[in-house]
Amino acid sequence: MDEAQRILVVDDEPGPREALRIILDPQYQVVTATDGPEALRVIHDTPPDLVFLDVRMPGMDGLEVLKAVKDVDSRIEAIIMTGYASLETVRGALAYGASEYLIKPFSEDEVDEAVKKALARRAERMGEHQQIQTLLEDLRGLAVQNSLLRERLAHSEKLSALGEMAAGIAHNLNNILAAIMGRAQLLVHGPADAETLQRGVATIQRAVEDGATMVQRIQRFARGGLASEFRATDLNQLVQETVEATQLIWKDQPLQEGGTIEVVMELGALPPVRSRPAELREVLINLILNAVDAMPAGGTLTVRTLVRGGVACIEIADTGIGMTEEVKRRAFTPFFTTKGAKGTGLGLSISHALIRDQHGEIELQSEPGKGTTFVITLPLQ
Repeated sequence: MDEAQRILVVDDEPGPREALRIILDPQYQVVTATDGPEALRVIHDTPPDLVFLDVRMPGMDGLEVLKAVKDVDSRIEAIIMTGYASLETVRGALAYGASEYLIKPFSEDEVDEAVKKALARRAERMGEHQQIQTLLEDLRGLAVQNSLLRERLAHSEKLSALGEMAAGIAHNLNNILAAIMGRAQLLVHGPADAETLQRGVATIQRAVEDGATMVQRIQRFARGGLASEFRATDLNQLVQETVEATQLIWKDQPLQEGGTIEVVMELGALPPVRSRPAELREVLINLILNAVDAMPAGGTLTVRTLVRGGVACIEIADTGIGMTEEVKRRAFTPFFTTKGAKGTGLGLSISHALIRDQHGEIELQSEPGKGTTFVITLPLQ
């Protein structure tokens, strides 16, 4: 038999506190506390699934306790109780992650409905949390597999070509890992609604699948196999997914360094194109990260899609430092970098090869101090 779910009731008034205990006791493990500090001690010892919090309490009020509870474990659900309802209090409770708000006096049916909603929400969040943990385990497995592959390639007669390819894939895999880890940390540690969680899990799932595709690419090359198949691709959807997956890098990273990057998407009407979506996302991530690196003080990143001259176009434009004619000439050369020890010089050369392999072209336009624009063209389906 499953263990009953644990509920903590926090109220300085014995009447409401005991009334709730009596209502809840038949179905749940009920623990009570008379104030905020006592409640936090209980939570640190044995975290509950759900907390009832009275707003008006001496010392720490209910909203202060709610914030402290979420700092300990954001997955603990909370129901706020008060006899003095105000719009400001309601906003504060919802801002700190309360799932329900009850006005005293409340009926047994109101309590039962609020508890069921809160526990259902917790079950959904716990399920999403487990999905994220499973995806992270899959990701670690990919990293191990990638390491083993590189060891095996050291003994291959194709060492030179495979070594360059492996280095490029490792470079791009690191980009994907950074996006995944950032998104996973936000979902695990930060409160979010069900829609945000589902979208975040889907983003991580796509990135993990893209990482697996990278590893498979080097496996196929080592065995002399064929490339992956082309698929009909919605470029606008692919661009939106890639921008969302890299949000932690273009939004949060510049903020930590005192800058702000505004992302503008200008997505035109496009028919499907024939492409390998995982490889195309790999290229777009590279170009977005390069754009962020080119704008250390912040700026604008514009992602544009359109049809021009009978081909589909994706443009990635930044307002960064730009390139000299010499840098532009060597930009797609393997191992050429302007980033010093930070760069590998493989991102653009691999991107160029991946686009050419999809019967497309990638070009760049740049001027020092005026930014850089990369233009990808792909044949329409």
